[in-house]
Amino acid sequence: INSYNSNNIGLGSYWSNGGNLDKSILHNNTLHGISMYLSGNLTVSNSIFENNSFGGIAMYSSANNILTNITSRNNALRGIILGGASYNNTINGSSFSENTYSIYLETTTANPKDNKIFNCIINDTNLLYTDNENNTNKLNTSLTSATNIIGGTYIGGNFWTNPAGNGYSDTCSETDYNGICDIPYTADTNNTDLLPLTRNPIDCSNCADCTTTIANARDWDTISLTAPITNDDGTCIDFA
Repeated sequence: INSYNSNNIGLGSYWSNGGNLDKSILHNNTLHGISMYLSGNLTVSNSIFENNSFGGIAMYSSANNILTNITSRNNALRGIILGGASYNNTINGSSFSENTYSIYLETTTANPKDNKIFNCIINDTNLLYTDNENNTNKLNTSLTSATNIIGGTYIGGNFWTNPAGNGYSDTCSETDYNGICDIPYTADTNNTDLLPLTRNPIDCSNCADCTTTIANARDWDTISLTAPITNDDGTCIDFA
């Protein structure tokens, strides 16, 4: 594991084309964990960006980069900044938490647009902010049968939550039993997740059924009792 820490910027990529950053921790830097400027075709994977004094990841006027399985947390201001003419970047399978803003779309002389962000856990008080209505991005991919980041059975959009656990994905209606909210989620102007993730609803109907269902539950599952239980003495449902 590589560590980049205690600098102004942990790692800088300027006027670069191609390259990989893997299995790295970028932390406790004065500005950003990583800063990209006029860079393209980079892959950043399996890395952690944390405790940086401005942002975890800053990407300005950069295109065609892939960020996958990254964690950006506890950065003072931004989890990730997409600024200026940043376009066609893909961010997936990642998590953002404990930042002031998870995703920050910043206009300079141009607009960050046509970036794709999907299959991520976005868990902050301020989830996504854009300073311009022309910062239009894609917050989901096509609905695909595969295990998603919260253990559900379909990949589509993102899981939108907050530290209180009552964000959109925590509370949305889900009647199709596919782990996708029934209604799209607009994170900010012209940035809408058409397939936001939610917990799969699971039903149980009696003591033994509910005990087994709870024992086999995964993180993010919601279990509902669908029938009254009466005339049952002692321990009915075991939550151990």
